[in-house]
Amino acid sequence: MDMLGRIGGEEFLLFMPNCSLATAKLRLAALQEVTGRTALEGGDHQSLSFTFSAGVVALRPGEDIHDEIRRADRLLYRAKSDGRACVRG
Repeated sequence: MDMLGRIGGEEFLLFMPNCSLATAKLRLAALQEVTGRTALEGGDHQSLSFTFSAGVVALRPGEDIHDEIRRADRLLYRAKSDGRACVRG
């Protein structure tokens, strides 16, 4: 079962157990496509659209989960500096 949680500010952690790195990147790309063409109605009949960037890692045997999260965070910031709305991993 996938799990999503907010870890601070505007950052979220999506945990996809039993999912390869390649599959995770494909799933995030599909999610980006959906969010990129979805607009929410805000107040005063204004439309609100959004995108996201992501850093994706595969858990390495023997590595601490906190190290993995830091590695994903570095990839996230690389995605943002590469122009946002992209996945790096």
